[in-house]
Amino acid sequence: IFVYVSLTIITTLLLKYEGMGWYDAINHAMSACGTCGFSTKNSSIAYFDSVNIEMIIMGAMVLSGIHFGLLYATITGRRNNIFRSEVVRAFIGMMVIISVVMSFSLLAEGVYDNWGESLRHSAFQVVSVTTTSGFATADTNTWTPLAIMLLILCSVVCGCAGSTSGGMKVDRVLIASKIIRNRMK
Repeated sequence: IFVYVSLTIITTLLLKYEGMGWYDAINHAMSACGTCGFSTKNSSIAYFDSVNIEMIIMGAMVLSGIHFGLLYATITGRRNNIFRSEVVRAFIGMMVIISVVMSFSLLAEGVYDNWGESLRHSAFQVVSVTTTSGFATADTNTWTPLAIMLLILCSVVCGCAGSTSGGMKVDRVLIASKIIRNRMK
């Protein structure tokens, strides 16, 4: 509970600093840390149209998608922490690779005019869907079929075991891939 409460308080303060009112900051922080994606605005995070707010929310969602025991171990300086975890590397690596591929897809099809805007929206949506948060900065109905398929893949795999995110969990996918690789050998 220490990790969750601390993350929620820090996220709230950062969102308030970036210009959100207290009501919006508290609600969005609790939603980002609880990975439930409830927004006080109909257009979700897109309402604020702020890269800084999006980055804060993304950071909270990513941290909330990681096993809270590993986060606590990292804070307390233990050896077994997020920097040594194969699962965390797979989780973050998956989101980075899918964000980049999706960004190229959206840029190539002219959905966005420049690389920065395409990467901004791709990364946010990938993190939001992967952590089962449900926040949005863009209308994904207008995105390419490849981008939509990648988002569906993210919604199946999701975050790490021991986090607030739902889904199958990266841990299980990693174990299954190791088993398949061993069987193939």
